[in-house]
Amino acid sequence: MLEQYANTGDLKKYSLSELNSLAADIRRKIIETVAANGGHLAASLGAVELAIALHAALDTPKDRLLWDVGHQAYAHKILTGRLDRIGTIRKYKGLSGFPNREESEYDPLTVGHASTSVSAAAGIARARDIQREDFAVLAVVGDGSFSGGMIFEALNNVQHLRKFVVILNDNGMSIARPVGALARMITNLRLSNLYQGLKKQTEFMIGLVPRIGRPLRNAVDKLLKRTGGLLIQELAKNQKAGFFQDLGFTYFGPLDGHNISLLMAAIKYAKNYDRPVLLHVLTQKGRGFAPAEAEPSRFHGVSGFDLQTGALEESEKTYTKVFGAELLACAEQDVKLCAVTAAMGDGTGLTPFAEKYPARFFDVGIAEAHAVTFAAGLAIQGLRPVVAIYSTFLQRAYDQIIHDAALQKLPLFLAVDRAGLVGEDGPTHHGVFDLAFLRTVPGLVLAAPQDGNELKDLIRLGLACGKLFAVRYPRGPALFLEPEREARPLELGRAELVYGAAGAETAVWAVGSMVAPAVQAARLAQKDICVVNARFVAPLDTDLLRQTAGRAKRLITVEENSIRGGFGAAVAEALSGLNISVPQTILGIPPDFVEGGTIAQLHKLCGLDAETLARRFCYNVPV
Repeated sequence: MLEQYANTGDLKKYSLSELNSLAADIRRKIIETVAANGGHLAASLGAVELAIALHAALDTPKDRLLWDVGHQAYAHKILTGRLDRIGTIRKYKGLSGFPNREESEYDPLTVGHASTSVSAAAGIARARDIQREDFAVLAVVGDGSFSGGMIFEALNNVQHLRKFVVILNDNGMSIARPVGALARMITNLRLSNLYQGLKKQTEFMIGLVPRIGRPLRNAVDKLLKRTGGLLIQELAKNQKAGFFQDLGFTYFGPLDGHNISLLMAAIKYAKNYDRPVLLHVLTQKGRGFAPAEAEPSRFHGVSGFDLQTGALEESEKTYTKVFGAELLACAEQDVKLCAVTAAMGDGTGLTPFAEKYPARFFDVGIAEAHAVTFAAGLAIQGLRPVVAIYSTFLQRAYDQIIHDAALQKLPLFLAVDRAGLVGEDGPTHHGVFDLAFLRTVPGLVLAAPQDGNELKDLIRLGLACGKLFAVRYPRGPALFLEPEREARPLELGRAELVYGAAGAETAVWAVGSMVAPAVQAARLAQKDICVVNARFVAPLDTDLLRQTAGRAKRLITVEENSIRGGFGAAVAEALSGLNISVPQTILGIPPDFVEGGTIAQLHKLCGLDAETLARRFCYNVPV
C-alpha cells in the first residue's frame, strides 16, 4: 500500500482493509528508518492509525492540523508528501525530526517544545473567524503535555470557538510515566465505565461498515447518517469529564486510537461541531515493535538500534552520566540534597538517584517554570535542591530563575544539560542561548567544564558555595583530559591557562566544550598563542584576563553559544571595565537558527572545528 500511496486524497478512496495495510506499511517504514537514523520511535508508532484517520477525515492542508511537540508525527510526515525523503530524517540537510513550517504546507507550526499547540491552534481559529474563512482546526496533544501549564492557559480561552478540536492522544506516557494529579485525572477518564463498554461500541460501529473493498469514506458517511451522530454523542456522556466540560468543551471518549473507522467517524463529527471538542483517544506507545512496547521510555528517543534484536546503540560515558553519578555520590554524603526535573528523569541522568532516594527526587512533569519555583520553596526550608533541565527547555523558566531564585538569594543548583549544539534534533533543541540569558542574572554563578572531570569539580563547588549556581554541559560522550584524575577543589571565578604563556601575541579565551578544540587549533596554528580555559562566564577571572589581554595584540573568544550576548560579550564588557583596548574576535554560533546534523557537521558549519579555528587564529579573517 505504501508503494501505491501518493497523497492524502488517496486515503478517502481506500477501504478499511487497505487503510489497515497502509498503517502496517507505515509502521514498518518508521521502524526501519529510526533503526538506521535514530529518532523518536515509540510515540510515532503509537500514532500511526490516528494520523491516517485524521488525514482521511479532514481536508488537509485546508483544515489546520497541529501536532504538539511533534515526536509523534513521523506517520504524518510520510502521509503528507515526504515519503521519498523520510530516509533523510534527522540528517544534515534532510527532514526535520519534528513538524516544520519550511518543509510542508501541512505543518502550520514548527514545534519541538511541549504544550504549545493549543495556543497556536486557538490563534489560527480566531484569525479564521475574523477573516470569515471556513475550515477546521485541530491540535493533537500527548497526555504528557497536559502537565504543562501553557495548555491550560490556552484551554481557558477557547470556549467560544467552533470547528475546534483538541485530540488528547493518551498513551499513558510522556517521555516517561506522567506524574501528578492531572495525570491521575486522565487515568480516571481512561478507566471510566465508558471505557469498559468501548469494545462493544467499537464492534457495533465496525458492524455497520460495509464489506471489505468498498471505500471507507462512504462507510463512515453512512454510519453517521444511520446513527444521526447518536453513538458519537454517547461518548460525550462521561461524567468524569466534568473538568473539560466546565472549560466549555464537549468531551468525546475515550476512543480506541488504533481503530481507524471509529476514529474517522468521531473526527468527522467533531470537526463540524459548533463548540470546542476534546476528543480523547487511547493509543499504545511503541505499538507494533515488541521491544518498544515493552520499554516505551527507553525507545522514546534513540540513537539507533538493531532491527532484529531491538538492542539499542549504547553511548559512551556521557556528561549526563557523569553528572548523575556525581550527584548520587554527593547525595550519599548530604541528606538534604534533593533532585528536581521536568519529565526528564532518565534524560538528565537522574534515574539512579530516583531509584536510591525516591523521597528526595521530584519529577514535576513538563513544567519547567514550576520546577524552578518549587525548588526555591525547597531551598527556603533548608534543603539543597538541584534542578536538572535541558538548556533548550530551561528557556521556559527564565522569569522564575530571576524572580524566585536570584531575587530571593537562594542557593539553587541548575544543571543545564544539552548545552550547545545537540545534533540531529535541530534548532528547537540546540541549547545555544543559555550563556546569554543566564549570565545577566544578578548573583548567579555560571560555569562550564572543559571535560568530565571538571564537571565533577564544578558540581562539588556549586553545592558547597551557597550561591545560585548554574553549570552547563554538552550532550554526548564526555571528554576526559586526565582520565585518572581525582576530583579537586576549584576556586570560584578562577580561570586556567591551559596552553602557551600569558604574554602570547594572540590570547584565546575558550569556555566549556570549546576549550579542547581551541587547544588543538592553537597547536595546528603553530603561532604565538595562549589558550585560557575560562571555566566561569560569571564571574569572569579579570586578573587572568588582564595578564593575557593586556600584553596581546589580539584576543579571540570561542564558545558553543550564540555570539550575541554570550561569553564573548561578557569578555568585551570586562575589557571595557579594565580599560584594556585590544582587538577582539568573537567566535561561536552565528546569530541564526542552526539546522540539524551530526555534532561534527554542525561544528564545521559554524566554524568551530579545530581546523577552521586554526585558520582564524592565524589570520583572523572570516572563513
